[in-house]
Amino acid sequence: MNTELDINNTSPAKASRTPWLAVWTAPRRTIRGFLDSGNPRRNMIWLSMAAGFLSALGRASSKNFGDEMSLPTIFLMSIPVGIVVGLFTLYVGSFLLKIIGGWLGGRGSRAELQTALARGLFMPAVLLGLLWIPELLFLGKEMFTSEMPTLESNIAALVVYFTCVVLELVFGVWGLVITMKAIGEAHRFSAWKALLTCVMPFLILLVLFFLVMLMVQ
Repeated sequence: MNTELDINNTSPAKASRTPWLAVWTAPRRTIRGFLDSGNPRRNMIWLSMAAGFLSALGRASSKNFGDEMSLPTIFLMSIPVGIVVGLFTLYVGSFLLKIIGGWLGGRGSRAELQTALARGLFMPAVLLGLLWIPELLFLGKEMFTSEMPTLESNIAALVVYFTCVVLELVFGVWGLVITMKAIGEAHRFSAWKALLTCVMPFLILLVLFFLVMLMVQ
């Protein structure tokens, strides 16, 4: 039987729900289903690369790459960048989460943390990435430029764009919560500890920075 369908067998009423949707409403149970399944690493690499590609597109949009590049160039550039970013996050991120989470009492293995990232970070990101479709259909290259004249002349494009922005904000925030719950489930502790696990590397770097500055002075 399909592994992805097995994760929802907790309740007959929910047996047909796809994990792509279930992860938004029952993240911990969905992640636990993947962790306990026979093949939790299924499609993990593809998910990481797809999420990395979408992240690269978002970066190109925020930095207005379209002011100097064509749309095909932006997409072609985002493919290798996205692959590197996605795989780096999957493998290096899971390693750091295992080590730092272990300091806080977490019991998740590196493989379990990879599953948590794939299903709790990449999977929601890919689904949210579908919002690129209407944005590109209505605005095209203007999604990557500093000026967006279409918004001033096309009311439909304006409505679609700001609707997508609001959805990205709302579901982006909830996506962060899902990621914390996924990491927490893999480590068998709370989402708050998962948040601390993610923040600690930056705190450590900040402390090291100040120590170096004090030594230099």
